[in-house]
Amino acid sequence: MFEICLHIVVALIGGVIGCLFAIIAGKLSEDSMSTVRNWLWYAIFQAEMTYGGKTGEVKLQSVYNKFVMVFPKLAKKINFNTFSNLVDEILENVNTVINDNEAVQKILQEYQDFKNN
Repeated sequence: MFEICLHIVVALIGGVIGCLFAIIAGKLSEDSMSTVRNWLWYAIFQAEMTYGGKTGEVKLQSVYNKFVMVFPKLAKKINFNTFSNLVDEILENVNTVINDNEAVQKILQEYQDFKNN
């Protein structure tokens, strides 16, 4: 149930970050951009849930390592600094969504309750 809700949330807010990928738009096809955009939202959201607060470097490295494994060819076109900047920008949007959306807060709370039991 939680994963389904998370996928829905990621799909709904995925379009919001399209402008963040303008930096690499010339390097990737539109299909690749869409795939990376949706995946990156999902990966960042999962890292937030897994590691929680005050673990920024661990979360960034975790998401980057997964990115390199999932998209090895694309990872060669995006250096770590660019990737890090994109993650920072997306994190701002993820935090805004979490803070402004009660449904997302409920999903995260249910996940934390499930994880703690």
